[in-house]
Amino acid sequence: SAAIPTQIGNLVKITSAMQLNENMHSGSVPTQVGRWASLNTVLQMFNNKLCADIPTELSALSADFTGDFKISTSNFFGTPCCQAVPETFTCAPTAAPSPQPTISPYPTPEPTSAPSITLVPSARPSPVPTSSPSDACSSSSEYRYKMILTDSGGDGWGGATFQISTDSTLRFSGTLTTGSYAVDSGAR
Repeated sequence: SAAIPTQIGNLVKITSAMQLNENMHSGSVPTQVGRWASLNTVLQMFNNKLCADIPTELSALSADFTGDFKISTSNFFGTPCCQAVPETFTCAPTAAPSPQPTISPYPTPEPTSAPSITLVPSARPSPVPTSSPSDACSSSSEYRYKMILTDSGGDGWGGATFQISTDSTLRFSGTLTTGSYAVDSGAR
């Protein structure tokens, strides 16, 4: 059981497949994997002991994938490594939480004509999607989205949902009903 080395990000010429599954890697995924911009067919990291949060650099790679992007099955994403793999990692004591939040987790959106995200509180926090579509739209009135839905517990979001709205109009909503990973995308 060893960590994935940061030097793996130097493998920038790989275009079709990277399979790091079933190797008992442990720890967090290095952010350097975001350098694999040419990789677009297969990325597999399942059945390891990977923990902590999925790096945004890794999540960003999934937008251009045409094949198998399987990273969360039988891993511990979203769980601190010291809790997921206590035989390898030790939890450091943390300060007591403050009684009042210093920054609201759900900011009040400013009125705008650009797409905005409305977060619906859930029991499990998830990465915040980008506030504008990444693909070109076929018309000025069309909105595209691609949401990568993850759940470290593997049992879905338990009824929690996401909502995307523009100009106070709900454009998209969805949930992860079961499992630990799904991609929800569409255009309207």
